[in-house]
Amino acid sequence: NLDEVNRMIEQLNAAAETLNKRGKTLCYHHHELEFTRIDGAMTVLDKVMEEAPAIAMEPDTYWIQMGGFSPQTFLKKYPNRIPLLHIKDWTVKPDRNITTGEIGYGNFDWKSILQAADADNVQWYIIEQDHCEGDPFDALQLSWDYIVNNLV
Repeated sequence: NLDEVNRMIEQLNAAAETLNKRGKTLCYHHHELEFTRIDGAMTVLDKVMEEAPAIAMEPDTYWIQMGGFSPQTFLKKYPNRIPLLHIKDWTVKPDRNITTGEIGYGNFDWKSILQAADADNVQWYIIEQDHCEGDPFDALQLSWDYIVNNLV
């Protein structure tokens, strides 16, 4: 509810200001819940970013898409406030279920996502996969190999 969101924003901004004074940055990591609209207008995440200027963001490509936005468009929305980016692919299975997947083996246009991220001065890319059908280290290797062979 709105009261809880406002309380969270107050606490996040206070913590971020304390950290900023010590040369540290508080980065907020979202999921799809923060794309809920408040009174049909702005999203919870928009409200957080607008009203807590001391925080930075640690967005996640999969959750951005799950929230109804394209990662490319979203990355342009908060210039210079995104030092970290969780990258995981958006994979549609034959049974029509959607899940995370190895980078390059899903439906995302990674070249345009990384161009948008580079334009916003993202400093760190975190390869992440919430669900893995096989060995997670094999999945990580597939993502790494795709990045090295196709994006770097």
